[in-house]
Amino acid sequence: MYAKPVFLTISFILAICSLALAAAGGPSSEPYKNEAEPRQTGEPAAGRATLTPESTLTQPQTTLVGGHRISYLDQGEGPVVLLLHGIPTNNLMWRKVVPALSDRFRVIAPDLLNFGQSARPEIADVSINAQRRMVFGLMDSLGIGRAHLVAHDIGGGVAQLMAVEHPERIDRLILIDAVSFDSWPVPEFEPLQQPGAEGQMQLEQFVGMIRSFMPQGVVDQSVMTESVIDLYANPWSSEAGKRAFFRNLRRQFLSDE
Repeated sequence: MYAKPVFLTISFILAICSLALAAAGGPSSEPYKNEAEPRQTGEPAAGRATLTPESTLTQPQTTLVGGHRISYLDQGEGPVVLLLHGIPTNNLMWRKVVPALSDRFRVIAPDLLNFGQSARPEIADVSINAQRRMVFGLMDSLGIGRAHLVAHDIGGGVAQLMAVEHPERIDRLILIDAVSFDSWPVPEFEPLQQPGAEGQMQLEQFVGMIRSFMPQGVVDQSVMTESVIDLYANPWSSEAGKRAFFRNLRRQFLSDE
Protein backbone atom coordinates (compact mmCIF):
# COMPACT_ATOMS: atom_id res chain seq x y z
CA MET A 1 0.00 0.00 0.00
CA TYR A 2 0.99 3.62 -0.33
CA ALA A 3 -0.20 6.79 1.36
CA LYS A 4 -1.00 8.76 -1.79
CA PRO A 5 -0.46 8.61 -5.56
CA VAL A 6 3.09 9.38 -6.57
CA PHE A 7 3.80 11.30 -9.77
CA LEU A 8 7.30 10.12 -10.56
CA THR A 9 9.93 12.23 -12.28
CA ILE A 10 10.11 12.12 -16.06
CA SER A 11 13.73 10.90 -15.96
CA PHE A 12 12.81 8.02 -13.65
CA ILE A 13 9.85 7.02 -15.83
CA LEU A 14 12.04 7.13 -18.94
CA ALA A 15 14.67 5.00 -17.22
CA ILE A 16 12.08 2.35 -16.33
CA CYS A 17 10.60 2.37 -19.82
CA SER A 18 13.99 2.25 -21.52
CA LEU A 19 15.21 -0.68 -19.45
CA ALA A 20 12.04 -2.67 -19.93
CA LEU A 21 11.71 -1.96 -23.64
CA ALA A 22 15.39 -2.14 -24.54
CA ALA A 23 15.31 -5.89 -25.09
CA ALA A 24 11.84 -5.86 -26.60
CA GLY A 25 12.76 -5.12 -30.18
CA GLY A 26 9.18 -5.50 -31.28
CA PRO A 27 6.00 -7.30 -30.33
CA SER A 28 5.89 -11.05 -30.60
CA SER A 29 4.65 -12.15 -33.99
CA GLU A 30 1.93 -14.51 -32.80
CA PRO A 31 -1.01 -14.23 -32.81
CA TYR A 32 -0.85 -10.52 -33.72
CA LYS A 33 1.50 -8.61 -35.99
CA ASN A 34 1.43 -4.86 -35.56
CA GLU A 35 3.77 -4.38 -38.49
CA ALA A 36 1.21 -5.83 -40.91
CA GLU A 37 -1.65 -3.68 -39.70
CA PRO A 38 -2.43 -0.43 -41.52
CA ARG A 39 -2.08 2.61 -39.29
CA GLN A 40 -5.46 4.04 -38.37
CA THR A 41 -5.96 7.42 -36.76
CA GLY A 42 -8.87 9.46 -35.46
CA GLU A 43 -9.99 13.05 -35.73
CA PRO A 44 -8.00 16.02 -34.37
CA ALA A 45 -9.10 16.96 -30.85
CA ALA A 46 -9.92 20.48 -29.71
CA GLY A 47 -9.59 22.27 -26.40
CA ARG A 48 -6.21 20.94 -25.25
CA ALA A 49 -4.22 22.97 -22.77
CA THR A 50 -1.21 24.85 -24.11
CA LEU A 51 2.02 22.85 -23.92
CA THR A 52 5.52 24.08 -23.31
CA PRO A 53 7.74 24.25 -26.43
CA GLU A 54 10.05 21.46 -25.26
CA SER A 55 7.19 18.97 -25.12
CA THR A 56 7.15 18.59 -28.96
CA LEU A 57 3.90 16.66 -28.90
CA THR A 58 1.70 16.13 -31.90
CA GLN A 59 -1.87 17.36 -31.56
CA PRO A 60 -4.27 14.98 -29.80
CA GLN A 61 -6.80 13.03 -31.83
CA THR A 62 -10.21 11.60 -31.00
CA THR A 63 -12.12 8.47 -31.86
CA LEU A 64 -15.34 6.86 -30.68
CA VAL A 65 -15.09 3.86 -28.39
CA GLY A 66 -18.32 2.34 -27.12
CA GLY A 67 -20.15 5.47 -28.26
CA HIS A 68 -17.91 7.78 -26.21
CA ARG A 69 -15.32 10.26 -27.49
CA ILE A 70 -11.81 9.25 -26.47
CA SER A 71 -8.93 11.71 -26.83
CA TYR A 72 -5.43 10.34 -27.29
CA LEU A 73 -1.90 11.28 -28.25
CA ASP A 74 -0.41 9.27 -31.11
CA GLN A 75 3.20 9.84 -32.12
CA GLY A 76 6.01 7.92 -33.80
CA GLU A 77 6.32 4.77 -35.86
CA GLY A 78 7.17 1.19 -34.97
CA PRO A 79 6.02 -1.26 -32.30
CA VAL A 80 3.15 0.20 -30.28
CA VAL A 81 3.59 1.43 -26.71
CA LEU A 82 0.41 2.33 -24.80
CA LEU A 83 0.74 4.75 -21.86
CA LEU A 84 -2.04 4.80 -19.24
CA HIS A 85 -2.34 7.59 -16.67
CA GLY A 86 -3.94 7.59 -13.23
CA ILE A 87 -6.05 9.91 -11.08
CA PRO A 88 -6.20 12.94 -10.89
CA THR A 89 -3.93 13.33 -13.92
CA ASN A 90 -4.49 12.82 -17.66
CA ASN A 91 -2.40 11.83 -20.66
CA LEU A 92 -0.28 14.97 -20.35
CA MET A 93 1.60 13.28 -17.52
CA TRP A 94 3.38 11.54 -20.42
CA ARG A 95 4.05 14.82 -22.30
CA LYS A 96 7.86 14.37 -22.20
CA VAL A 97 7.85 10.59 -22.31
CA VAL A 98 5.93 10.40 -25.60
CA PRO A 99 8.50 12.38 -27.67
CA ALA A 100 11.40 10.55 -26.02
CA LEU A 101 10.03 7.13 -26.98
CA SER A 102 8.58 8.08 -30.36
CA ASP A 103 11.88 7.75 -32.21
CA ARG A 104 11.65 3.97 -31.71
CA PHE A 105 7.97 3.28 -31.10
CA ARG A 106 4.48 4.35 -32.03
CA VAL A 107 3.42 5.81 -28.70
CA ILE A 108 -0.27 6.16 -27.84
CA ALA A 109 -1.44 7.86 -24.65
CA PRO A 110 -5.22 8.09 -24.18
CA ASP A 111 -7.21 10.15 -21.76
CA LEU A 112 -9.27 7.53 -19.92
CA LEU A 113 -13.04 7.88 -20.12
CA ASN A 114 -14.19 10.72 -17.81
CA PHE A 115 -10.67 12.18 -17.70
CA GLY A 116 -8.85 14.96 -19.54
CA GLN A 117 -10.33 15.74 -22.95
CA SER A 118 -12.23 12.46 -23.29
CA ALA A 119 -16.02 12.36 -22.89
CA ARG A 120 -17.52 12.81 -19.43
CA PRO A 121 -20.82 10.93 -19.59
CA GLU A 122 -23.12 11.59 -16.65
CA ILE A 123 -24.24 7.97 -16.68
CA ALA A 124 -21.58 5.45 -17.63
CA ASP A 125 -19.44 2.75 -16.11
CA VAL A 126 -16.06 4.38 -15.44
CA SER A 127 -14.69 1.65 -13.20
CA ILE A 128 -11.22 0.24 -13.71
CA ASN A 129 -12.84 -2.78 -15.33
CA ALA A 130 -14.76 -0.54 -17.74
CA GLN A 131 -11.58 1.37 -18.57
CA ARG A 132 -10.02 -1.97 -19.45
CA ARG A 133 -12.78 -2.52 -22.02
CA MET A 134 -12.29 1.02 -23.31
CA VAL A 135 -8.55 0.59 -23.87
CA PHE A 136 -9.06 -2.67 -25.73
CA GLY A 137 -11.74 -0.88 -27.77
CA LEU A 138 -9.29 1.91 -28.56
CA MET A 139 -6.73 -0.65 -29.70
CA ASP A 140 -9.34 -2.24 -31.94
CA SER A 141 -10.40 1.15 -33.32
CA LEU A 142 -6.81 1.95 -34.24
CA GLY A 143 -6.12 -1.49 -35.69
CA ILE A 144 -3.66 -2.44 -32.94
CA GLY A 145 -3.52 -6.12 -32.14
CA ARG A 146 -0.67 -6.19 -29.65
CA ALA A 147 1.27 -3.56 -27.69
CA HIS A 148 3.71 -2.84 -24.92
CA LEU A 149 1.79 -1.42 -21.95
CA VAL A 150 3.14 1.20 -19.49
CA ALA A 151 0.75 2.25 -16.72
CA HIS A 152 0.68 4.42 -13.61
CA ASP A 153 -1.63 4.53 -10.57
CA ILE A 154 -5.18 3.38 -11.45
CA GLY A 155 -3.96 2.98 -15.02
CA GLY A 156 -1.88 0.18 -13.55
CA GLY A 157 -5.08 -1.47 -12.33
CA VAL A 158 -6.48 -1.22 -15.85
CA ALA A 159 -3.28 -2.70 -17.27
CA GLN A 160 -3.29 -5.64 -14.86
CA LEU A 161 -6.85 -6.56 -15.86
CA MET A 162 -5.90 -6.28 -19.54
CA ALA A 163 -2.92 -8.59 -19.09
CA VAL A 164 -5.02 -11.16 -17.23
CA GLU A 165 -7.87 -11.14 -19.75
CA HIS A 166 -5.84 -11.05 -22.97
CA PRO A 167 -2.17 -11.80 -22.28
CA GLU A 168 -1.70 -12.53 -25.98
CA ARG A 169 -2.33 -8.83 -26.72
CA ILE A 170 0.25 -7.50 -24.24
CA ASP A 171 3.98 -7.76 -24.86
CA ARG A 172 5.97 -5.93 -22.16
CA LEU A 173 3.98 -4.82 -19.09
CA ILE A 174 5.47 -1.96 -17.05
CA LEU A 175 3.65 -0.91 -13.85
CA ILE A 176 4.65 2.33 -12.11
CA ASP A 177 3.25 2.90 -8.60
CA ALA A 178 0.16 0.94 -9.64
CA VAL A 179 -2.93 0.28 -7.54
CA SER A 180 -3.29 -3.27 -6.28
CA PHE A 181 -5.14 -5.16 -3.57
CA ASP A 182 -6.58 -2.55 -1.16
CA SER A 183 -4.32 0.38 -2.09
CA TRP A 184 -7.21 2.40 -3.53
CA PRO A 185 -8.85 4.63 -2.51
CA VAL A 186 -6.13 6.49 -0.66
CA PRO A 187 -7.22 7.80 2.77
CA GLU A 188 -7.32 11.41 1.55
CA PHE A 189 -10.03 10.54 -0.98
CA GLU A 190 -12.23 8.29 1.17
CA PRO A 191 -14.41 11.11 2.61
CA LEU A 192 -15.04 12.35 -0.93
CA GLN A 193 -16.74 9.07 -1.82
CA GLN A 194 -19.63 9.68 0.55
CA PRO A 195 -23.01 10.49 -1.04
CA GLY A 196 -23.55 14.22 -1.40
CA ALA A 197 -19.90 15.10 -0.80
CA GLU A 198 -19.65 17.18 -3.97
CA GLY A 199 -22.74 19.19 -3.01
CA GLN A 200 -21.04 20.25 0.20
CA MET A 201 -18.00 21.59 -1.64
CA GLN A 202 -18.07 24.80 -3.66
CA LEU A 203 -16.26 24.77 -7.01
CA GLU A 204 -13.57 27.16 -5.79
CA GLN A 205 -12.94 24.97 -2.75
CA PHE A 206 -12.81 21.84 -4.92
CA VAL A 207 -10.34 23.35 -7.41
CA GLY A 208 -8.19 24.53 -4.50
CA MET A 209 -8.18 20.99 -3.10
CA ILE A 210 -7.08 19.52 -6.44
CA ARG A 211 -4.35 22.10 -6.90
CA SER A 212 -3.02 21.71 -3.37
CA PHE A 213 -3.02 17.94 -3.70
CA MET A 214 -0.80 17.81 -6.79
CA PRO A 215 2.51 18.86 -5.14
CA GLN A 216 1.98 16.21 -2.44
CA GLY A 217 2.43 13.50 -5.05
CA VAL A 218 6.00 14.33 -6.02
CA VAL A 219 9.27 14.01 -4.13
CA ASP A 220 10.64 17.26 -5.54
CA GLN A 221 7.75 19.69 -5.17
CA SER A 222 9.58 22.33 -7.20
CA VAL A 223 8.75 20.42 -10.38
CA MET A 224 5.02 20.90 -9.74
CA THR A 225 4.92 24.48 -11.01
CA GLU A 226 1.69 26.40 -11.53
CA SER A 227 1.81 25.70 -15.27
CA VAL A 228 2.20 21.95 -14.66
CA ILE A 229 -0.62 21.97 -12.12
CA ASP A 230 -2.75 23.73 -14.77
CA LEU A 231 -2.28 20.78 -17.14
CA TYR A 232 -3.77 18.41 -14.58
CA ALA A 233 -6.25 20.66 -12.77
CA ASN A 234 -7.86 22.53 -15.66
CA PRO A 235 -10.00 19.60 -16.90
CA TRP A 236 -11.59 19.41 -13.43
CA SER A 237 -11.98 23.18 -12.93
CA SER A 238 -15.65 23.51 -13.84
CA GLU A 239 -18.91 22.20 -12.42
CA ALA A 240 -18.90 19.47 -15.10
CA GLY A 241 -15.30 18.60 -14.24
CA LYS A 242 -16.12 18.50 -10.54
CA ARG A 243 -19.01 16.10 -11.13
CA ALA A 244 -16.80 13.91 -13.33
CA PHE A 245 -14.12 13.76 -10.63
CA PHE A 246 -16.57 12.61 -7.97
CA ARG A 247 -18.04 10.03 -10.37
CA ASN A 248 -14.55 8.61 -10.83
CA LEU A 249 -13.99 8.40 -7.07
CA ARG A 250 -17.27 6.58 -6.46
CA ARG A 251 -17.24 4.22 -9.41
CA GLN A 252 -13.57 3.31 -9.69
CA PHE A 253 -14.09 -0.19 -8.33
CA LEU A 254 -17.76 -0.56 -9.24
CA SER A 255 -18.64 -2.19 -12.52
CA ASP A 256 -21.63 -3.19 -14.59
CA GLU A 257 -19.95 -6.56 -15.08
